[in-house]
Amino acid sequence: VTKGRKYLESLQVFGNIQKRNLEVIILSSCSVTEYKSPSSISNITVPFLRALKTSAFQETPHCPLLEQPNVISGLSAAVLSYCQVRQIPAVLYHCYSDVTTLDSLTIEAFRPLLACKSLVSFVKDTSRSAEILKQLVDMSKIQSNLYT
Repeated sequence: VTKGRKYLESLQVFGNIQKRNLEVIILSSCSVTEYKSPSSISNITVPFLRALKTSAFQETPHCPLLEQPNVISGLSAAVLSYCQVRQIPAVLYHCYSDVTTLDSLTIEAFRPLLACKSLVSFVKDTSRSAEILKQLVDMSKIQSNLYT
């Protein structure tokens, strides 16, 4: 899929959404091998989060900002660009993980975001969340095919 196509897809997503009082939170992940750092990443606990935000986003992100020269690509970058151009408050939380598939540890890295002002109204009882998350991930592994 071309970069222009990804931007068009983000236009379609936002085409049917009311933009008044809108705040966007984007979650994405990739391999820790894509993370660039002047110091050794062996000192960083994996998985870890980094954030990018639009100039209209006024809150402090719940993790450090993404350092240069790191970049974000794909649909998540297109959505963040769309929000920046249209002055929509948005933050992208990017998880760097040492596994190629989404697993419970990677998803658990996003847990601190539940304290976000924007998400707190969606949060219900989380006492069993780790157990339920593990069941969901295990179920998807059973249904996956090694040769897909």
